[in-house]
Amino acid sequence: MPPPMVPTFNLFSEVIGDVFVIAIVSFAISASLVKLYATEFGYDVLYNQELVALGVSNLFGSFFQCVTACGALARSAVVVSVGMVSQIASLISCILLLIILYVIGPYLQSLPKVIAPA
Repeated sequence: MPPPMVPTFNLFSEVIGDVFVIAIVSFAISASLVKLYATEFGYDVLYNQELVALGVSNLFGSFFQCVTACGALARSAVVVSVGMVSQIASLISCILLLIILYVIGPYLQSLPKVIAPA
């Protein structure tokens, strides 16, 4: 994992258009997931809180060179299908992902970075 560092803004003028598109698409995906599961489980959603949560997570993630945070349709569907209903499910998913990355990660270093999110 890279050490935390302040992001550089030398490419900001070149990617500003892409930044807005990525932000809108990631919020749309996350909002649609929230709406889907809110109607299924009967709870109210404040979309401005969702937007603030995405913004804060992406702000902190930028110091660790992370990709944009967004709702995960497949992971959400799996969590709901197995009946997990608390935030502990996300914690368990994160712990399993970290274990897998540390065990299998060294074998995947030679792969191009483009295929990592896939």
